[in-house]
Amino acid sequence: MEGGVAEVAVDEERIRTLVREVVERLAREGVLEGVPPAPPSEARGRLGVYPTVDEAVRRAAEAQKRLMEMTLEDRRRIVENIRRYAKENARRLAQMAYEETKMGRFEDKIRKNEVAADMSPGVEDLVPEVFRDHQGITIQDGFPYGVICAICPITNPTATVINNSIIMVAAGNAVVFCPHPGAKECTLEAIHICNQAIIDAGGPPDLLTSVAEPSIQTAQETMRHELVSLIVATGGPAVVRVAMGMRKEVIAAGPGNPVVLVDETADIPKAAADIVAGAFFDNNLLCVGEKVVFPVEEIADRLIREMQKEGAFLVEPVDVPKLERVCFPEGRLNRELVGKDATFILKQAGISAPEGTKIAILEASLDSPLVMEEQLMPVVPIVRAKDFEQALEFCKRAERGWGHTSIIHSRDTGRISRFVREMRTVVLIVNGSSLVLGGVGAPGYCAWSLATSTGHGFTRPRTFLRQRRVVLSGFAPSL
Repeated sequence: MEGGVAEVAVDEERIRTLVREVVERLAREGVLEGVPPAPPSEARGRLGVYPTVDEAVRRAAEAQKRLMEMTLEDRRRIVENIRRYAKENARRLAQMAYEETKMGRFEDKIRKNEVAADMSPGVEDLVPEVFRDHQGITIQDGFPYGVICAICPITNPTATVINNSIIMVAAGNAVVFCPHPGAKECTLEAIHICNQAIIDAGGPPDLLTSVAEPSIQTAQETMRHELVSLIVATGGPAVVRVAMGMRKEVIAAGPGNPVVLVDETADIPKAAADIVAGAFFDNNLLCVGEKVVFPVEEIADRLIREMQKEGAFLVEPVDVPKLERVCFPEGRLNRELVGKDATFILKQAGISAPEGTKIAILEASLDSPLVMEEQLMPVVPIVRAKDFEQALEFCKRAERGWGHTSIIHSRDTGRISRFVREMRTVVLIVNGSSLVLGGVGAPGYCAWSLATSTGHGFTRPRTFLRQRRVVLSGFAPSL
């Protein structure tokens, strides 16, 4: 907004009161009068679970209207109760997800649920901007989309429900979740727990809903439903393509292949520990986890030795082709190995690794499918580069311009600046593990829905508000 603030004395308390009244009144607009509270679904004994898409969406729409009749403080209380219930059930939900999907690591799934509960931002993120001068007052704020269709991935089902429930409800929305069929039970249970938290905090039933038997067809039907205003696609490229074809506003992730550059100025032991920790976490299911490493030749041998000290198993060159064929039979990702333990994957290739192996590492060529395709496994290829210039070029080729995630380990500020400038990824980490993105070891908030394709980045409550400008023209408060 151009123009300076008028150099006049104003009644600050009157302005604050007016702004508060206007924002609260705007938050209540669009309330549907006379809609009786819908009884909670008892389908399969779980709250918010309905037999049809239409019923799930309409129940959510009714609940969202009732949420808009409540105050922001009510919403704050609801969000805090979701946090509490999610933390109390973090271990059980992790166990369900681990047993149902047969992916990842149980201990890390607990941590993901806890981080989602603790570090997902709430209503404190909803701060309007206020501009004022002698001409009047302008308020820049937002209002809820209404009903959001949220697609949940099999790789991160329960933590996604917890995170999305907190940040979307904090913004005043209702959510119709579309669970992955391979993670149906744990996802529906997470929805049930969050719904119970909402009800017990005085909120309306059915703010979070789903169909009892999710499928690709029910997900498409949900996205197309006339009462759904926004689609949030947390999942792979195929899901994102479908969502983008719905002619609705979409917040979506996209393909990625997180690359790591390590140069000769880096703290090599720390870089090795960070890479192994990130790739080992939940067996590298996270879309931001370290997938391929490009060290400069000068320190490549040392980096490999340090990674071995951290629990990495080095695959012998003669065995690399066997591992490539197992992970990418006929050039396609072997989805049966996604999120499996490194020892299990190696065994499928006839390779024996010691107990306690965290990840498998191997030296590969740049054109290897393990290098050029995201594989979501604790299998990390290493491609040597003669110098920083070549390593940077390799990173750009392997990342393929998707703009997702890149990591650099270096003490050279000039190289770091160049890496940041040329990689152009939504996620960029300097001298750290991908784990810092969950709020572990670095400041910030948790977001399990990362929108790279649509440019929204790390989602938060304000992401799920339509932006609005309210102008109070001619209002000039006096003493």
